[in-house]
Amino acid sequence: MAGLLYFVPGLNGPDLARLASIGLDPIVGRRAPSCRQTTEGPDGTAGVVLVAHAEADGAVEPRCGYFPAEQTWARAVAGGYWIGYQTDAPPRPVDLQRKTIVVGHAVRLEDDHDWIVPLARVFPQGSALPRRLILGPDGTVVEQPLERFAALSARASRVWDGWRKTLDEMAIASGGQGGLVAEGETLDPLTALDEAYALAADALALNYRIGVEELNVLGLVTSENLTNLDGTGLLDALVDLPTIMQLSQTLSKKNEAAPIPDGSSSGDGAPAC
Repeated sequence: MAGLLYFVPGLNGPDLARLASIGLDPIVGRRAPSCRQTTEGPDGTAGVVLVAHAEADGAVEPRCGYFPAEQTWARAVAGGYWIGYQTDAPPRPVDLQRKTIVVGHAVRLEDDHDWIVPLARVFPQGSALPRRLILGPDGTVVEQPLERFAALSARASRVWDGWRKTLDEMAIASGGQGGLVAEGETLDPLTALDEAYALAADALALNYRIGVEELNVLGLVTSENLTNLDGTGLLDALVDLPTIMQLSQTLSKKNEAAPIPDGSSSGDGAPAC
């Protein structure tokens, strides 16, 4: 297994400004990537093949260069570059993992590997996203959300709103009271597929050098693992739904195992023994 390759036509050397202009700065970071000039890339023109430096222990960097017989390439939908990988060794999560990761739930994607989805919302409240530590008015240390995660947190809140609505509807349909959605509360659930896909990419990008283009090329996301009713999807993990589902199952098992109180009916009309 090995990481990803990038081909940028017409590039001469690791020009970080040019890479930023086509959207590759989140992938390569501030450190110049390994590069090799080639007279013919996947589009038939000259340019540079780039490999972002591996950051995690156990990560493997691919052979840098254009070797079409050994590689699979696809043009980025946004244009400006191509993404490739060794055909017989597609990237594993560790190959694309950042030096430090935000804690979260493991989600099995279509490559049959587990990817860590950061917790933008922790049940019953809070977040695992990095926060700034500052002194409050009384001199005690308090946590302050970092501005760069504000948009991700807001979008995750919309995912949670959608799940609250769904869980309420399920509870009411089964004869329960609901209650996760307050009476008169206005929700703005995240329902558009394009938005959901982009949010999954942005969430994974906190822990891996990956984005919508990489998800597309590697074919990692499916209708099943994006979000689903058993809480094992990418967006489910983002809002800590696995914890809620586990808690619900635990409480259900406890209720099933609880002894029948003395004097209660055994179910056939006769007193319990």
